[in-house]
Amino acid sequence: GFTSWEQVRVPMRIIRMVRTVERSVRRGGRKQEQTEVLERWVATTIESGAAGTQTIARIAAARWDIENMGFHDLKTYWHMDHPFVHDPTAIEAILGFLILAVNLFYCFVFGHLHEFRKWG
Repeated sequence: GFTSWEQVRVPMRIIRMVRTVERSVRRGGRKQEQTEVLERWVATTIESGAAGTQTIARIAAARWDIENMGFHDLKTYWHMDHPFVHDPTAIEAILGFLILAVNLFYCFVFGHLHEFRKWG
């Protein structure tokens, strides 16, 4: 474990993850395949006996998906960054409705529109 950080009172694991991703990008009106190498570092207090490196990597990838898809979509396409109201209770209520609406929308898209992946 990583124990040289004085402010951290429990041993930490530092995990380096490298993965290769194939992506389709459009350039000049044409679809091209692009290979990208992603390197990520994760610090965790989970002991290696409790969760292996592959498990930690899957958890981290799922977290990045939430960050990239969820919060990015909410901010970019659903205007979560716009303060419709300024009272804390009203902000919480509107965000709750917004997240509920987004979840219902994605349940419909992923659950009922089986061909939507072929659209792009």
